Amino acid sequence: MRLSISKLLVSARLLVQWRIFKITLLLLVIGGVFYATQSSLGIARNQNSTDGSSSLDSFASASSIMDIFLKSDEQDVPEEDYPDPQEEANRLKIILYWNEWDSNMGNQPLIDGLCPVTSCIFTPDRSLLNFSHVVLFFANNETSPNTTLPEYRQPHQRFVFVARHASIESESLIEALTNDHRIRFDYFNWTMTYRQDSDIVFRESFGAIKKLPYLMSQRSLAERKNKKVSTTLQLMKRPSARARAVSRIGSKNKLVAWFPKTCTTSIHREEYVRQLGQLVPVDIYGPCGNLSCNFDCFQSRYDTLRLDYKFYLAFEEFWCADYITAEFYNVLDYDTVPIVLGGADYEILAPPNSFINALDFPSVGALAEYLLFLDKNPEFYSRYFEWKKVYQAVLSPKSGWCDLCRMAHDFSLKPKIYKDIKLWWVDEMKCQNDSLGILPLAK
Repeated sequence: MRLSISKLLVSARLLVQWRIFKITLLLLVIGGVFYATQSSLGIARNQNSTDGSSSLDSFASASSIMDIFLKSDEQDVPEEDYPDPQEEANRLKIILYWNEWDSNMGNQPLIDGLCPVTSCIFTPDRSLLNFSHVVLFFANNETSPNTTLPEYRQPHQRFVFVARHASIESESLIEALTNDHRIRFDYFNWTMTYRQDSDIVFRESFGAIKKLPYLMSQRSLAERKNKKVSTTLQLMKRPSARARAVSRIGSKNKLVAWFPKTCTTSIHREEYVRQLGQLVPVDIYGPCGNLSCNFDCFQSRYDTLRLDYKFYLAFEEFWCADYITAEFYNVLDYDTVPIVLGGADYEILAPPNSFINALDFPSVGALAEYLLFLDKNPEFYSRYFEWKKVYQAVLSPKSGWCDLCRMAHDFSLKPKIYKDIKLWWVDEMKCQNDSLGILPLAK
């Protein structure tokens, strides 16, 4: 009961904060519209005009809410008096969530991420479309040809394709990107996904690894720019993090664990696990194994790993380039060595000697033999925690939001357009549907 009341109070507080934020923005908009009317700079599209360029030109002279506010004492704005690009780059930028939003309102993502640039405001209010500098379109299962979309993009705006997951996870999204020509061709300026070839690498739903000097410099910059720094991302003392992990080795009395959500996959990871389980003890929790695991058990699985297990099977359900889910980074953070199997280049996306790649072994038997060796030789097993002196696993990295706000202010960036977003996101995804020819399975 006490917990429910607490949740209600938190929800009420967030609702009040959001309404205050929305009212403030609307007041700025009303002020801007009043001025625009007085100065004949009609921002709205003129339905009777045969040439739509005039409305775009007018909007360019007042390309942000702050522009309108600052120009309120002028009578007219000649074209040659447009704001200096550098001055414009320093002003507040509005980033609009078009079709999806969560608690990331105001500049909270930037505060949480300790971002050096925080002069951006995030909002889901579509009435602010014409005032927005960046518009985010989240690719999800609800994307369809019936989705309402902006028909025009202002010259100063950037439309961004955002994806939290791989395209292979959503057949409806693939269908929409294939058939909806409104968004497929010449619509998006930037991409924001987990892939390394994105304009903005966005791994908030996955995880990331950061070097300690980077984290320290980010905190220093953020503290200079923000009076209040979020406590959601706490830096651990690196020597103690490594020492803590090593101190638990003696208490870990089980070898390998796995908590799969999907029992049968197109890459046949379950067959690899079955063969490995014939050679070393592998505890499989949930419906795919012989150990029951209810909701509470699943929620506390990482604590179970930290206390009892030396290794965890971080086998990906989908084999795609750069695709490493949050499970891998959680296992790293909870002082267990992940055994990986996937399509990503782990050497790039993870610290050295922090994981064991099953594909590095010529057979399942060779991997099993190595695990038994590490189990009997703690001095060698402990080397898999040396990375904690230098790196930290970031479980919900905000660096993508930092980069987005920074790019929104960067006038030096050259204009960009994706000719075919389906070609980039689906056809060039580099996913494998069947790994039977890749996995070193026993015949």
